[in-house]
Amino acid sequence: MAKWEGVKNVFEKQPECLQGGEDNIIGSEDCLFLKIYTTVLPKEQKKLPVMVWIYGGAFFAGYPNFTRHSPDLLLDQDVIIVGLHYRVGIFGFLSTGDLVVPGNNGLKDQILGLRWIKENIERFGGDPDNITIFGQSAGSASIGYLLQTPQTKDILRIVLATYDLQPSRLVPIDMNIPNILIRSSVGRQIKTQYFGSRLIATSNFEVMEFISNDQFARPIQETARLYSKYNPVYFYRFSHEGPLFGVSNRNFPGVGHTEDLGYIFDYGYQGSEVDYLVRSQMVKLWTNFAKTGNPTPEYDPLLQGIQWPLLTENNLDYLEIDRGLQALTKPDFLTSSFWKTLYNRNGNPPYGTY
Repeated sequence: MAKWEGVKNVFEKQPECLQGGEDNIIGSEDCLFLKIYTTVLPKEQKKLPVMVWIYGGAFFAGYPNFTRHSPDLLLDQDVIIVGLHYRVGIFGFLSTGDLVVPGNNGLKDQILGLRWIKENIERFGGDPDNITIFGQSAGSASIGYLLQTPQTKDILRIVLATYDLQPSRLVPIDMNIPNILIRSSVGRQIKTQYFGSRLIATSNFEVMEFISNDQFARPIQETARLYSKYNPVYFYRFSHEGPLFGVSNRNFPGVGHTEDLGYIFDYGYQGSEVDYLVRSQMVKLWTNFAKTGNPTPEYDPLLQGIQWPLLTENNLDYLEIDRGLQALTKPDFLTSSFWKTLYNRNGNPPYGTY
């Protein structure tokens, strides 16, 4: 966009990125704007922490207009909020598999926006060395991708360094610890558990493990435990590293969010004989449950004669789904005893999430 003279009026709402269904198309292709909310004037020359919001919407929709979720509560805490637009749907993620339309334009929009913020946010009273990105659903997934691309080095690498300097930021907010000294102590325990003596800013795999545990495994485990008080719960971990969801080249071991969908739905990707066996097993388990309420109601050679154990409030039994099915207990990936001890010793219920 060309430079302008004088003061630009930014109160007018800018269009969302083009999205919608057959009967309800909204937005515009001219949509790559940033929404910057601040309570300070540039002349005050403050350097406030910056929080960049990446919206969700399954990569098909979404916008950072804050029409239904005002950022005022965050702004009251002396931070700057930036809403980041990025293209969605076919404009953001269509790929023809070649250099004509290589794909992931939406992620490239996010990187471009982050670079602009890094270079210019100081003019709005923000600290370019203290930028935190956060998001919901597809926005959270985007952050996972951004952490893995070298194009975000010195942009996000410095976000991460703040956790080394302030490990209290690692503490889940729902632990409700108002005392900064206690919160710092708990943060150091979390840092030691996941990162040892390593710097968080240089620990890609460990960061992913922490986020997986903190944002997925821990709350999922607690949800299942609470459900088990009232209904039968069949808990599983999908750990088969196959291509049927479209993931073929992995930079890190382990499977990602929603990859199991490629083994109960056909996304059109090709796999090996083992991949198709895992898919057949999962389809059988899921449909058995739909039919009988029990995923393994009888002996079945396809399922290796396995019996899927029930998870109970005090006994974390689960089914490991990989190249072979295994009935196991107390998965170490949940680090359940560590988090349980941490909450019992330092948390202040009621917990909003866990």
